[in-house]
Amino acid sequence: MGRAAVDEWKPGRVSIGAMDLNFGDLKTAIIGVIGGFIVLGIQRYWLNQSVKSLKRRIEETETYKANVNNLAKSDRALLIMAFQAVFLMVAVICCIVIIQLLFLFGKQEFPFALICVLLWSLPVLVCFAVVKTLRDVHDYPQSLTTIEEKITKLKNKYLTKNKS
Repeated sequence: MGRAAVDEWKPGRVSIGAMDLNFGDLKTAIIGVIGGFIVLGIQRYWLNQSVKSLKRRIEETETYKANVNNLAKSDRALLIMAFQAVFLMVAVICCIVIIQLLFLFGKQEFPFALICVLLWSLPVLVCFAVVKTLRDVHDYPQSLTTIEEKITKLKNKYLTKNKS
């Protein structure tokens, strides 16, 4: 078995061993190098932005540390967090079913699709209400004062409307 004949030289084409390179390959290499510099610039910009928001990240990390500490010390807090996660997952599943129903039925069977969407919206609303209640139980002292302030505002509004 002999070696294949070497191609003749053509303008704009370079042969290096078994590789044939042309100007398209050179353009691709230049675009790759320029893209690499753009990525380095974006990385440097992102690093500077993250340095500017370091205070916010520190506060988020301290809040996370306090939550983990609370969960480690209290079974009640751990159960509340677990139930919140369960109810949020049920709400997400119901939302996915709603989206599927909307895509499945479209405009063909509008009344039936609307009834299905409304029925699947009920568990979503119930799950969000349960999660809100569990969050209020988790933040007990602060949430109680917030609820009392809300009751006071509603009573004041009722009294002002009742007088007129």
